[in-house]
Formats: sequence, structure tokens, C-alpha cells
Amino acid sequence: MNLRSEYERLPKVVAERTSTAIAFSGGADSSLLLKAAVDVFGNKTLAFFASSILQLPDDIDNAIKTAARLGGDLQIVEVLPLDWPKFTANPADRCYHCKKKIYGIFLELLPDDAMALADGSNLDDLNQERPGHKAIDELGVLRPLVQAELGKSMIRDLGKYLGVPSWDRESASCLATRIPSGLKITARRLQDIAGYEKILHDAGFSGCRVRMVIDSSRSVKIEIKDGELPIITRAGVPEKLHAEFRARGIDKLYLDLAGRPWH
Repeated sequence: MNLRSEYERLPKVVAERTSTAIAFSGGADSSLLLKAAVDVFGNKTLAFFASSILQLPDDIDNAIKTAARLGGDLQIVEVLPLDWPKFTANPADRCYHCKKKIYGIFLELLPDDAMALADGSNLDDLNQERPGHKAIDELGVLRPLVQAELGKSMIRDLGKYLGVPSWDRESASCLATRIPSGLKITARRLQDIAGYEKILHDAGFSGCRVRMVIDSSRSVKIEIKDGELPIITRAGVPEKLHAEFRARGIDKLYLDLAGRPWH
């Protein structure tokens, strides 16, 4: 496989517009997209990162460091999702309302009416049920990775080949995705989730998720990477985790035995 030729499709797609800004998360997808945009438009390429209570501090730090290495003009945009009633009500299409609001803000920040906004959705994302896709289509946001027919595995291969800093970074979704639909999104719940996941991170579980249970405020469901499932059975680990979660008011921990695939 010729990785150089695989990559060259992406700058060609990006170059179809006279200028493009990137909706940037700092993950593998948007980082490869930012690299392609900088290759085409240079270091003045705009990138927007939406900073809010929905992200962990590490996500913000990673975005800043990654953009600094790739080039471009990263703008940190502070957003207040807890002020959006359609988001905090947490309907099944919550991501649609959130994406439309944030990308709408990004579009308003574009300095030139001719400039396009591009999103880091990849080819594999089209096979998943994601309400945010509807918002992307309605706003006319570009998806160059999809146009270049790049899926997640190839994006990681290209990122490694090209030296993109976050080519192997765990896929990260906002903290609100850990709250079941119908359960109101509040600052307290988001902070609790961040605290629960820190317990697991500190215990050596990377890329984990802790999800709330809709019918119990004292139970949570834990998802850890499939390759790390054996670790949780080691002597002393269940007891330690139970004690730390119990100190935070959680009595029951449910473990998803399927594990989280690394992608």
C-alpha cells in the first residue's frame, strides 16, 4: 500500500475550496484534516475548538499542543451548552442540537463569506447512527475525509506515517454521552462522570467510559477497553475500585463484559 498516494487524495479535496476552516477536536481525524489544510493553505489556516464543561482538561491541552505542532491558527471558542434548553433536556437527538449550535457559532466566526467550514467525520462514521450528521448536512459543513474515502484505520495509518501527533489518541466523546437520554444534563452530573472516569484512569484504564443508569442515582455502568478486561479481575482491583466509587456515593458498579473496542 502506498500511504503517500492514499494521503494525497485529501489535500486535493481540501484544495477544491479557496479557503477552509477546521472544526478541530485534537483527535486523529480532525488532526489529519488540519494537516491537509495547512499543507494546502499554510499556517494561517483557521481551526476552531469548542471548549466547555463537556470536555476534560486533557482534551483542551491536547488540542492546543497538537495544533501548535501541525500549524494553523487555533481559536479556542468558549461555549455554554448548559444554557441551551434543547441540549440539557437530553432528548434522543441531543447531539443534533449541540452540533448545530456549535457549528453555527463557528460559521459566524468565519472572517470571509467564501470560507468553508470542514468537519472531521470519516467514512466509517456514515455507518453509525449519529444525529449530529443531520446538523452537518443542514449547515453545509464539508466532510473532506469522507470525500477522500478515508476510514478510521487508514486515518490512523496515515497519521502515523506523516507524524501527526494524535494519530493513536483514544477516540473521545463529550461527557454528555455518558448520560442516558431523558436524564437531564446538569453540571453536577458532568462533574461526577469526570470524577468517576478519573478513578479508572488513575487505576490504569485508558479510554474508559462510566455511564449513568437512568433508574438509579447510586449505580453506574463501567466500560473499559476489551484488551484491559483481565486487569479488572486482578487481586485487590475490584475492592479498590468499589471503595473509591462508594466514597463518591455509588453502591453498584456494572461492568460491560463486551469491553470497548479500541478505535
